[in-house]
Amino acid sequence: MLIGSYYDLTGGFETSLMFNNKGPEPLPVSLVFYNKAGQSLDLGTTHVPAASFLEVDVRTMLQQHQPGFAEGSLHVTHLGMRQQLGVQFKILRGGLLFEEQFITPASRFPTARLESVWWKPSLQAETKFIIKNTTGSAVNASITIDGTVPTQNQPAGVQLSAYETKSWMC
Repeated sequence: MLIGSYYDLTGGFETSLMFNNKGPEPLPVSLVFYNKAGQSLDLGTTHVPAASFLEVDVRTMLQQHQPGFAEGSLHVTHLGMRQQLGVQFKILRGGLLFEEQFITPASRFPTARLESVWWKPSLQAETKFIIKNTTGSAVNASITIDGTVPTQNQPAGVQLSAYETKSWMC
């Protein structure tokens, strides 16, 4: 299973889903989308041609399921060889591009502690923090934001239901 933690179809964002099959045979892949509340939408199976890539517009894939699935995540399952399939989201807005390669959480994150670096170049810039529960069980998380002028006195506690995604603008 490969997981893409966030896609966005709101506010002028365009999101594409890219598949790269590195194998010699067509590869069937199962797609299950999750909205921000953690509700699932099984879109069934699609086939990625052998030794090639496939790009799909997420808005087109989900047009019958709006507005409930305007933001969320995606789980992709396949029975190919390890690392045979590469998957990523491409999110574009106003000439800026964000790409996220899908990962296998169990092998990529051997610890529950995750750290990230971000940069806000000006006060006019927007930063969106996203936290995603990739499991079928509720979890509690603690978020600490640190920086050159930290305004957070103590970690923020966050509760996430199964497969839920939360986001904040800063």
